[in-house]
Formats: sequence, structure tokens, C-alpha cells
Amino acid sequence: MSLFTNEQKRRINVNYPALTNRGQGMGAGGLLGLIERQFASTAAGFGAAAVGISTAITQLVSTDVNGAIDELSKPVTLTVGVEAADVIAVDIAGPAHSAQYLATVVDANGAAVASSAFHLAETGAGAEVSNTAQPSLFFTTSVDGYAEISVTDVVGASGATCYLSITPASVPAGAKAGPAATLSITFD
Repeated sequence: MSLFTNEQKRRINVNYPALTNRGQGMGAGGLLGLIERQFASTAAGFGAAAVGISTAITQLVSTDVNGAIDELSKPVTLTVGVEAADVIAVDIAGPAHSAQYLATVVDANGAAVASSAFHLAETGAGAEVSNTAQPSLFFTTSVDGYAEISVTDVVGASGATCYLSITPASVPAGAKAGPAATLSITFD
């Protein structure tokens, strides 16, 4: 993919020969050709990594576009615990700030499950925002970004599988929220 159309290249070659290495054109010897190749490159230090971000954007640690994309594309980390009495705890680790999330239990097709099948509760460092004992729950993480959601198999069906989806709902001003995260949970 080229940064410049053929007509733009022709005009630059004619009107600004110094930019194109004294008329060598947009090819290998031309300065604009070099710039175009560097922005199109996926090598370290080129492409999006070569485009800076203003330091006024305090919610990002990165100073280039490539790093910012990496920061914003990381979902929360979900770690499944061991089942005990038809309950499986899932540890949630997000960015180091308190944020609100929606936890939802869904089936293999992504549809919400019946409220009589699975219940959720925040049982760790976070706090519940909505009522417990439902297959969906609004909760907040601790100021360190941690929470624990316990999934209860109400029916106690051996081998039941469900999917826990964690979706960012709101974050403090100046903070960032990553994409949703989903994991599979199978009860004994």
C-alpha cells in the first residue's frame, strides 16, 4: 500500500525535486520513497512505532501508536480456580484502578443462561453493584484492579459447561478499559 497516489508522486517529483533526491523520484533513492517505506514497515521502530503520542494523554503509558494499541487491546486476565461444592471462583486482574464490569454467564452460542442454572457473586477484593444470585452481575474491581467472581452451578449438573464473559462497563476519568474477556468453565 502506498502513502501517495501516482499523481501525487508525479507532482512531488516535478515540484519538489530536492525531496526526491534531486529528481530520482519516489523510488529507492528518493527521500519520500524512504519515508513511505518506513511508515509501511512492520519492523521494530518503524510503522506505527514511529508515530508518537502527545504526553498530554496521561491515561496511556506508551509514547507511540504501536504501544498504545497494545495497551488498549489487553483484556482483563481471568484465572479459573478449583471447584468446591458446585462453586468455581474466577480471579480477575485488570488495570491498576477501580473499574466497573458486567459479568455474564452464557451458553456455547453466546446466549444468556436461565437464572435457575447459574448464579454469580463477587467474593473477592471487589464489590457487587447489582444483586447476587443471578447469571449476570455488575461489579467493581478493587483500586488495584482485582476481583473474584464465584460461579455457582445451581442445578448441580455433573459436567455442566458455561462461559463467563467479563465486559468493561465504566472506568474512572483518564483511565482505559480493554476489550471483553470470556472463558469456559466446566463443573465436575
